[in-house]
Amino acid sequence: APLVAQGTVNVVVLPAITKTDNITTINPGDTVNYVVVITNTTGDTINNAVFKDPAVNYLNVNSVSCTAGGGATCPASPTKAAMQGAGGITIPSMPNNGSVTFTINATLDINAPAGAELTNTASVTVGSQTNSAGDTDTINPVPIGVISISPSSSSKNTVSTGPTGRTRR
Repeated sequence: APLVAQGTVNVVVLPAITKTDNITTINPGDTVNYVVVITNTTGDTINNAVFKDPAVNYLNVNSVSCTAGGGATCPASPTKAAMQGAGGITIPSMPNNGSVTFTINATLDINAPAGAELTNTASVTVGSQTNSAGDTDTINPVPIGVISISPSSSSKNTVSTGPTGRTRR
């Protein structure tokens, strides 16, 4: 009988990931909350999974926060820079059936092109394997009657004259 070499095979089972903003259309200037849920149903604890949500044209992220359930642990201080950067946000620990939920608050630029699709994709990586989920919305035209003023703040100095015609400040 021939000899058969046996070895080990590394198997990576990935956590599930979902992403939604619960809308299908978006107006330029609107603010929206994306909810990304990463759930570990692998049967084992996952340590140091990496969450990423890269920058998207015309979408300006204002903040990112994390909540955990089922014994999972959120990163200490998730930031926009880390989430959108090459390194991503490291999730310390997710036991089986544990989950982390990232809430991403973002504003669509007033100059976003009407009729285009805004696709925003997040991912979770374990080892060298990645699972991803996305959300797509159609960009509406700027609503009639909406006026955009830039910059969003301004100041005004006034000079008035008193009854004698002298300048008062």
